[in-house]
Amino acid sequence: MVLEKIDQIFLLTNPRREPERTARLLPHLAERGIPKEKITLSGPTWGDELTSEQIFQYYDPFCRKEMPILTFKARCLSRGEISLVLNFIWGAQEAVRRGYKTVVFLESDVFLREDFISRLDELVDQPID
Repeated sequence: MVLEKIDQIFLLTNPRREPERTARLLPHLAERGIPKEKITLSGPTWGDELTSEQIFQYYDPFCRKEMPILTFKARCLSRGEISLVLNFIWGAQEAVRRGYKTVVFLESDVFLREDFISRLDELVDQPID
């Protein structure tokens, strides 16, 4: 089963800032067959809490150095988008720190199909060409 192959599922939510989403997501994931011990909440940063120093540590909106375009709307990212990227980074660093090989990231607005696990299982078992 696919859950045996996944070390951890990082749920990009901030329980303090998104209590309703967090409260919906944990039972929702359990209903889809994802055990609580496989879930790590990964949302330590929030856009309006970011300082300019934190933002400029990771992001240069003035393009003073060669940077890839990160969105379809050009190089401009909102504070919320920056904090989302930082939350992904935090989760990736945590996965490496814990020695995980296979992780899944889910954002806080996710709604999984009832057959999510079985479909993911089929997808993971497909050979890569």
